[in-house]
Amino acid sequence: MTKIAFIGAGSRGFTRELVRDILTFPLLCDATLVLMDIDAERLDFADICRDIERHCPGAYLLNYSNPMAMLCRVMQRETTVRVTGLCHSVQFAS
Repeated sequence: MTKIAFIGAGSRGFTRELVRDILTFPLLCDATLVLMDIDAERLDFADICRDIERHCPGAYLLNYSNPMAMLCRVMQRETTVRVTGLCHSVQFAS
């Protein structure tokens, strides 16, 4: 079964749209979705890529946070995590 974790999923509107879009794919209809958000007490969870390297080295990290391009570049340069930057709103850009 596929498991998808959203780290920083605090945006109610954005997250709702993203989950809806993911669930439209038949292959993901039984996926487990995990929604997480970081608060001040949990800053030690910030070095997320190191956790991915240690616990799920074959995983892909889909980055929706900003500044997207700069964060993806740093993760690609400094870690072994396979990362892709995505922007959910790009279809509305002019």
